[in-house]
Amino acid sequence: MLMRNKIKLAIIGIGQMGITHYSIINSHPEFDGMKFAQDGESCTCIMFRKDRTHPVEVTEYMAECKRTTDVWRTWPRRMLRHKALIQCARYAFGFSGVTDDDEAIDQGER
Repeated sequence: MLMRNKIKLAIIGIGQMGITHYSIINSHPEFDGMKFAQDGESCTCIMFRKDRTHPVEVTEYMAECKRTTDVWRTWPRRMLRHKALIQCARYAFGFSGVTDDDEAIDQGER
């Protein structure tokens, strides 16, 4: 519950999965790095764990994620990268409490 609260506070304060969230991922003892592959239509986050032989890979698509908010209009590729990062962290580490602004608004938590 404490981790969920820290994540929610950081999301509300920063807007997206930012420095605080990265430090939560980075401090996980099994985290072994990540990389991204991105073009104008999609972004793939690949996360490596020390205890697994295969990385966790998640692709998010602009057509499915894009919103009509100012931040999406200004930084669409960055926002898509955050979406991919959040989803990949959920799969790789079981972070069920990780939400971003879009999801918080959809769930009425903002």
